[in-house]
Amino acid sequence: TTVTYPADLFDKIKYHDGSPLSVADFVLYMITQFDTCDPKSAIYDESNVPNCDTFKSHFKGVKILSTDPLVIETYDDTVSLDAEVQVGNINGSQPGYSLTWFPTAYTGPLAWHTYTPAYLAESNNELAFSTNKSTTLGVEWTNFIAGPSLDNMKKYLDQAQAEDLIPYAPTLGKYITADDAKARYENIQKWYADHHHFWVGTGVYYIDEVNPVEGSVVAKRFEDFP
Repeated sequence: TTVTYPADLFDKIKYHDGSPLSVADFVLYMITQFDTCDPKSAIYDESNVPNCDTFKSHFKGVKILSTDPLVIETYDDTVSLDAEVQVGNINGSQPGYSLTWFPTAYTGPLAWHTYTPAYLAESNNELAFSTNKSTTLGVEWTNFIAGPSLDNMKKYLDQAQAEDLIPYAPTLGKYITADDAKARYENIQKWYADHHHFWVGTGVYYIDEVNPVEGSVVAKRFEDFP
């Protein structure tokens, strides 16, 4: 399957904190399909290995043919032959995986700059993306909108910003400049100060308020949604 995105994709699509979508967000999404299943990874999760094994049994490869416009070629043996749904989610794959590779998530938002604080927290065994791992380690299950996770993520956001950290730098460093990193960390810092959570996506609504005691959230229309 070859997916060609509109030429103005990176001009039109923004995250809720104002950060423009970038190729790095797509590549991070590719990385996250495999990283938790690698014993050498800082966020290895043994409980996720069966999902990865199933995924790898039919996934054959992905190639970025162009970044301007963005064109992504994917090979997978588990596809629907109906053109209308072929680029959607693949049955039997890891949750969230799609032939479009558009950044989405089943553990949290996959803007690279909001993923990084959670990644650092898990790397230091202070949070965990899965319930199984959080139970095994006796730490909080990563929560991007409420609870003790937020203090952990804020700590590591401050660290990442101070270091101008680019996650998975050998790969993502090809797509993220120092100026990109500086701008994104500034954006999410302001967002967190205003909204007190880290759930930043690209959708038509954004979470304005989180009220854990009342069990509610307040969503508002994202004015920059195209």
